[in-house]
Amino acid sequence: MSEATRKSTRKRTEVARYVDEAPAPKSKKQKSEDDVDTKQRIKDKKSPNVPVHPPAATKPPKKKRPAKEEKSEDGYAVGDTCMLLGKKYTVIATAPAITVTSDSSDTGSSDDEPAPKRRKPTKKAAADKKSPAKGKKGKKSAGDDGAVSRKAVDPPESVLKKLTTSQHDELMALSINDLKDRLRANQQLVGGKLPDLQRRVADCVVNGAMPRCPQCGLGFVKRSSNGYFCPGGYDDDHFAPCNYTCKLIVRPAWIPDTGKSI
Repeated sequence: MSEATRKSTRKRTEVARYVDEAPAPKSKKQKSEDDVDTKQRIKDKKSPNVPVHPPAATKPPKKKRPAKEEKSEDGYAVGDTCMLLGKKYTVIATAPAITVTSDSSDTGSSDDEPAPKRRKPTKKAAADKKSPAKGKKGKKSAGDDGAVSRKAVDPPESVLKKLTTSQHDELMALSINDLKDRLRANQQLVGGKLPDLQRRVADCVVNGAMPRCPQCGLGFVKRSSNGYFCPGGYDDDHFAPCNYTCKLIVRPAWIPDTGKSI
């Protein structure tokens, strides 16, 4: 066989093999599906970074809690085994607890009624409970325990009404200096304003002058709300306190000025 014949035979063989291996023609449906895939591939190439949203997370269903087992007063539940008189028993049911209530006729109230709420004591009530009995201003009134008060008080204004008409007129006519002179002559205190001096002189004229303390002999006895007391006096420029007290005391008579009633 010549060389030209061999070449033609080889070409025919290759053409026949190509025809056999060629794919079958596609149908319309396959072509349309290929077109859709091609378009989708083109879109993915144009927008490769498009985020893909994950599916929404669903919550897991809630687990139902098992029902509480009813237990008897001894702590046994249904299905438990217990020992009684040396034998084993299985609990098949539990009985409700028995509550004992008192007779409401004896106490006047039943146990079902709620107990009344106790109110908290106020600050004032708590202070009154802690502190002893006090007066209007929160202090003990003088003479509650029988002791003589050591707080000096001035003579009341009612002592002026006990003077005679002539004594009252003479007293009202005296000046502050004249009143102090009368008090110095009778060894009385001279401190205070005009009304204080007038009441002091009137008290001395009616009831007598205030004496010196019979215990220390230094200070003058002073009037209190329920008796008399001595605060003390000076001895050589040194004050010496005194604790003398009494309910009653002898007061010397008032010595008036020469030719006058006061």
